[in-house]
Amino acid sequence: MKKNFFLLALCMCMSSIHAQKIKIKNNTIMVDKKPFALLESDGFVVKNHTLSTLEGEEVVFAKFNTYPEDYTANASGYYEVKFMDSELVTEMENSSLKSFAKVLTKKLIDTKIMNGTTVNTENVAVFYKKYHENIAEKLDRHKEILANADAQVGIEKGRVLRDVEAEVEVMNRELFQDKKRIGYFRQSSLNDYQFFTVSGKQVAKVTIKSDLKSTTNINTFLDGKIHTIELGYGRSKDHQKKITEFLIVNDYL
Repeated sequence: MKKNFFLLALCMCMSSIHAQKIKIKNNTIMVDKKPFALLESDGFVVKNHTLSTLEGEEVVFAKFNTYPEDYTANASGYYEVKFMDSELVTEMENSSLKSFAKVLTKKLIDTKIMNGTTVNTENVAVFYKKYHENIAEKLDRHKEILANADAQVGIEKGRVLRDVEAEVEVMNRELFQDKKRIGYFRQSSLNDYQFFTVSGKQVAKVTIKSDLKSTTNINTFLDGKIHTIELGYGRSKDHQKKITEFLIVNDYL
Protein backbone atom coordinates (compact mmCIF):
# COMPACT_ATOMS: atom_id res chain seq x y z
CA MET A 1 0.00 0.00 0.00
CA LYS A 2 2.80 2.40 0.96
CA LYS A 3 4.64 1.50 -2.23
CA ASN A 4 1.61 2.30 -4.38
CA PHE A 5 1.11 5.60 -2.58
CA PHE A 6 4.76 6.51 -3.13
CA LEU A 7 4.54 5.72 -6.86
CA LEU A 8 1.36 7.79 -7.19
CA ALA A 9 2.94 10.74 -5.41
CA LEU A 10 6.04 10.44 -7.59
CA CYS A 11 3.95 10.43 -10.78
CA MET A 12 2.02 13.50 -9.62
CA CYS A 13 5.25 15.26 -8.77
CA MET A 14 6.81 14.49 -12.15
CA SER A 15 3.63 15.60 -13.91
CA SER A 16 3.67 18.95 -12.11
CA ILE A 17 7.33 19.43 -13.04
CA HIS A 18 6.75 18.90 -16.76
CA ALA A 19 3.38 20.67 -17.07
CA GLN A 20 3.84 24.03 -18.75
CA LYS A 21 1.78 27.01 -17.65
CA ILE A 22 0.63 28.76 -20.82
CA LYS A 23 -0.83 32.26 -20.67
CA ILE A 24 -1.56 34.97 -23.23
CA LYS A 25 -0.59 38.51 -22.26
CA ASN A 26 -0.69 41.52 -24.60
CA ASN A 27 -0.52 39.36 -27.77
CA THR A 28 2.42 37.42 -26.38
CA ILE A 29 2.21 33.75 -25.48
CA MET A 30 3.94 33.13 -22.18
CA VAL A 31 5.16 29.65 -21.20
CA ASP A 32 6.19 29.30 -17.56
CA LYS A 33 6.19 33.12 -17.31
CA LYS A 34 8.66 33.47 -20.20
CA PRO A 35 7.85 34.91 -23.68
CA PHE A 36 7.41 32.04 -26.13
CA ALA A 37 5.73 33.40 -29.28
CA LEU A 38 3.74 36.32 -30.68
CA LEU A 39 0.02 35.89 -31.31
CA GLU A 40 -2.31 37.66 -33.73
CA SER A 41 -6.01 36.78 -33.59
CA ASP A 42 -9.01 37.92 -35.59
CA GLY A 43 -12.68 37.08 -35.31
CA PHE A 44 -15.42 37.77 -32.78
CA VAL A 45 -16.44 34.70 -30.75
CA VAL A 46 -14.23 32.04 -32.35
CA LYS A 47 -10.95 33.40 -33.65
CA ASN A 48 -8.34 32.63 -36.29
CA HIS A 49 -4.78 32.64 -34.96
CA THR A 50 -1.31 33.38 -36.34
CA LEU A 51 1.68 32.37 -34.23
CA SER A 52 5.06 33.96 -34.90
CA THR A 53 8.49 33.79 -33.33
CA LEU A 54 9.48 36.55 -30.93
CA GLU A 55 11.35 38.12 -33.86
CA GLY A 56 8.09 38.32 -35.85
CA GLU A 57 8.61 35.41 -38.26
CA GLU A 58 5.22 33.80 -38.96
CA VAL A 59 5.24 30.08 -38.20
CA VAL A 60 1.69 28.75 -38.26
CA PHE A 61 -1.82 29.93 -39.14
CA ALA A 62 -4.95 28.34 -37.64
CA LYS A 63 -8.20 29.03 -39.50
CA PHE A 64 -11.57 28.21 -37.93
CA ASN A 65 -14.29 26.58 -40.03
CA THR A 66 -17.87 26.20 -38.82
CA TYR A 67 -19.55 22.82 -39.14
CA PRO A 68 -22.71 22.59 -41.29
CA GLU A 69 -25.85 23.08 -39.22
CA ASP A 70 -26.98 19.51 -39.88
CA TYR A 71 -23.74 18.00 -38.58
CA THR A 72 -23.27 17.17 -34.90
CA ALA A 73 -19.85 17.03 -33.27
CA ASN A 74 -18.17 17.82 -29.96
CA ALA A 75 -17.51 21.39 -31.11
CA SER A 76 -19.14 24.02 -33.32
CA GLY A 77 -16.36 23.72 -35.88
CA TYR A 78 -12.75 22.81 -36.49
CA TYR A 79 -9.39 24.40 -37.26
CA GLU A 80 -7.19 24.07 -40.32
CA VAL A 81 -3.61 24.41 -39.09
CA LYS A 82 -1.14 25.42 -41.82
CA PHE A 83 2.59 25.88 -41.32
CA MET A 84 4.21 28.52 -43.51
CA ASP A 85 6.83 26.26 -45.09
CA SER A 86 4.67 23.17 -45.55
CA GLU A 87 1.79 22.03 -47.77
CA LEU A 88 0.35 19.86 -44.99
CA VAL A 89 -2.93 21.09 -43.49
CA THR A 90 -3.81 19.59 -40.13
CA GLU A 91 -7.54 19.50 -39.32
CA MET A 92 -8.24 19.64 -35.60
CA GLU A 93 -11.24 20.05 -33.31
CA ASN A 94 -11.01 21.95 -30.07
CA SER A 95 -13.63 20.37 -27.83
CA SER A 96 -11.94 21.66 -24.67
CA LEU A 97 -12.82 24.91 -22.92
CA LYS A 98 -9.29 26.25 -23.39
CA SER A 99 -8.32 28.82 -25.99
CA PHE A 100 -7.21 27.06 -29.16
CA ALA A 101 -4.09 29.25 -29.18
CA LYS A 102 -3.08 27.67 -25.85
CA VAL A 103 -3.96 24.17 -27.09
CA LEU A 104 -1.92 24.75 -30.25
CA THR A 105 1.04 26.10 -28.27
CA LYS A 106 1.07 22.99 -26.09
CA LYS A 107 1.10 20.75 -29.16
CA LEU A 108 3.89 22.79 -30.79
CA ILE A 109 5.97 22.24 -27.66
CA ASP A 110 5.10 18.54 -27.45
CA THR A 111 6.17 17.95 -31.07
CA LYS A 112 9.25 20.16 -30.62
CA ILE A 113 8.36 22.44 -33.53
CA MET A 114 8.86 25.60 -31.49
CA ASN A 115 11.12 26.19 -28.54
CA GLY A 116 11.49 29.84 -27.77
CA THR A 117 13.14 31.44 -30.81
CA THR A 118 13.90 28.09 -32.46
CA VAL A 119 11.64 26.67 -35.19
CA ASN A 120 12.02 23.05 -36.28
CA THR A 121 9.91 22.66 -39.44
CA GLU A 122 11.16 19.11 -39.91
CA ASN A 123 8.69 18.01 -37.23
CA VAL A 124 5.62 19.34 -39.07
CA ALA A 125 5.03 15.84 -40.47
CA VAL A 126 5.08 14.49 -36.92
CA PHE A 127 2.53 17.13 -35.89
CA TYR A 128 0.29 16.20 -38.84
CA LYS A 129 0.50 12.47 -38.17
CA LYS A 130 -0.26 12.92 -34.48
CA TYR A 131 -3.11 15.43 -34.61
CA HIS A 132 -4.77 15.32 -38.06
CA GLU A 133 -8.43 14.21 -37.72
CA ASN A 134 -9.53 13.88 -41.39
CA ILE A 135 -12.49 16.17 -40.72
CA ALA A 136 -13.02 17.29 -44.34
CA GLU A 137 -13.24 13.63 -45.34
CA LYS A 138 -15.84 13.00 -42.62
CA LEU A 139 -17.90 15.98 -43.82
CA ASP A 140 -17.81 14.73 -47.42
CA ARG A 141 -19.02 11.34 -46.22
CA HIS A 142 -21.78 13.03 -44.21
CA LYS A 143 -22.99 14.92 -47.30
CA GLU A 144 -22.91 11.73 -49.35
CA ILE A 145 -25.03 9.86 -46.80
CA LEU A 146 -27.63 12.64 -46.74
CA ALA A 147 -27.72 12.92 -50.53
CA ASN A 148 -28.25 9.17 -50.89
CA ALA A 149 -30.98 9.22 -48.25
CA ASP A 150 -32.82 12.05 -50.03
CA ALA A 151 -32.54 10.32 -53.40
CA GLN A 152 -34.14 7.15 -52.08
CA VAL A 153 -37.34 8.70 -50.73
CA GLY A 154 -40.40 10.23 -52.34
CA ILE A 155 -41.54 13.69 -51.29
CA GLU A 156 -45.14 14.90 -51.45
CA LYS A 157 -46.15 18.44 -50.43
CA GLY A 158 -42.80 18.85 -48.71
CA ARG A 159 -43.26 15.70 -46.60
CA VAL A 160 -41.44 12.43 -47.10
CA LEU A 161 -43.67 9.48 -47.98
CA ARG A 162 -43.21 6.86 -45.27
CA ASP A 163 -44.93 4.90 -42.52
CA VAL A 164 -45.81 7.65 -40.02
CA GLU A 165 -46.39 5.01 -37.33
CA ALA A 166 -42.77 3.86 -37.49
CA GLU A 167 -40.22 4.60 -34.78
CA VAL A 168 -38.59 8.05 -34.88
CA GLU A 169 -34.80 8.27 -34.74
CA VAL A 170 -32.63 11.35 -34.10
CA MET A 171 -29.02 11.17 -35.33
CA ASN A 172 -26.61 14.09 -35.77
CA ARG A 173 -29.49 16.61 -35.86
CA GLU A 174 -31.11 14.55 -38.61
CA LEU A 175 -34.63 13.15 -38.20
CA PHE A 176 -35.45 9.67 -39.50
CA GLN A 177 -38.60 7.58 -39.66
CA ASP A 178 -39.22 4.29 -41.45
CA LYS A 179 -35.48 4.34 -42.33
CA LYS A 180 -35.96 7.57 -44.29
CA ARG A 181 -34.65 11.06 -43.59
CA ILE A 182 -37.71 13.24 -42.97
CA GLY A 183 -36.08 16.49 -41.83
CA TYR A 184 -33.54 18.09 -39.54
CA PHE A 185 -33.23 20.68 -36.81
CA ARG A 186 -30.93 23.50 -35.82
CA GLN A 187 -30.10 24.46 -32.27
CA SER A 188 -29.53 28.19 -31.74
CA SER A 189 -29.08 27.91 -27.96
CA LEU A 190 -29.40 25.34 -25.19
CA ASN A 191 -33.22 25.44 -25.23
CA ASP A 192 -34.06 26.88 -28.65
CA TYR A 193 -34.57 24.84 -31.83
CA GLN A 194 -35.81 25.24 -35.40
CA PHE A 195 -37.24 22.23 -37.25
CA PHE A 196 -37.15 21.85 -41.05
CA THR A 197 -38.39 19.51 -43.76
CA VAL A 198 -35.81 17.75 -45.97
CA SER A 199 -36.32 20.48 -48.57
CA GLY A 200 -35.25 23.13 -46.05
CA LYS A 201 -38.66 24.62 -45.24
CA GLN A 202 -38.96 25.66 -41.61
CA VAL A 203 -42.01 24.11 -39.95
CA ALA A 204 -41.55 25.04 -36.30
CA LYS A 205 -39.67 27.14 -33.79
CA VAL A 206 -39.31 25.52 -30.38
CA THR A 207 -38.45 26.88 -26.94
CA ILE A 208 -37.99 24.56 -23.95
CA LYS A 209 -38.40 26.14 -20.52
CA SER A 210 -36.02 25.24 -17.71
CA ASP A 211 -38.63 23.89 -15.32
CA LEU A 212 -39.28 20.44 -13.84
CA LYS A 213 -41.81 19.56 -16.55
CA SER A 214 -39.67 20.95 -19.41
CA THR A 215 -42.69 22.91 -20.62
CA THR A 216 -42.25 23.57 -24.33
CA ASN A 217 -43.70 26.16 -26.69
CA ILE A 218 -43.90 25.03 -30.33
CA ASN A 219 -44.60 27.79 -32.84
CA THR A 220 -45.74 26.13 -36.10
CA PHE A 221 -45.27 28.19 -39.25
CA LEU A 222 -47.83 26.46 -41.51
CA ASP A 223 -50.78 27.72 -39.46
CA GLY A 224 -49.20 30.31 -37.14
CA LYS A 225 -50.24 28.45 -34.00
CA ILE A 226 -48.42 28.16 -30.68
CA HIS A 227 -48.66 24.77 -28.97
CA THR A 228 -47.63 24.07 -25.39
CA ILE A 229 -46.59 20.56 -24.37
CA GLU A 230 -44.71 19.00 -21.47
CA LEU A 231 -41.66 16.93 -22.36
CA GLY A 232 -40.90 15.78 -18.83
CA TYR A 233 -37.52 14.78 -17.47
CA GLY A 234 -35.03 13.42 -19.98
CA ARG A 235 -31.94 13.97 -22.07
CA SER A 236 -31.80 16.50 -24.90
CA LYS A 237 -32.08 13.68 -27.43
CA ASP A 238 -35.27 12.42 -25.72
CA HIS A 239 -36.78 15.90 -25.93
CA GLN A 240 -35.81 16.25 -29.59
CA LYS A 241 -37.51 12.94 -30.33
CA LYS A 242 -40.74 13.91 -28.52
CA ILE A 243 -40.90 17.22 -30.39
CA THR A 244 -40.41 15.40 -33.69
CA GLU A 245 -43.19 12.94 -32.80
CA PHE A 246 -45.52 15.85 -32.00
CA LEU A 247 -44.80 17.47 -35.37
CA ILE A 248 -45.41 14.17 -37.18
CA VAL A 249 -48.69 13.36 -35.41
CA ASN A 250 -50.01 16.85 -36.18
CA ASP A 251 -48.99 16.70 -39.87
CA TYR A 252 -46.30 19.36 -39.69
CA LEU A 253 -43.42 17.07 -40.61
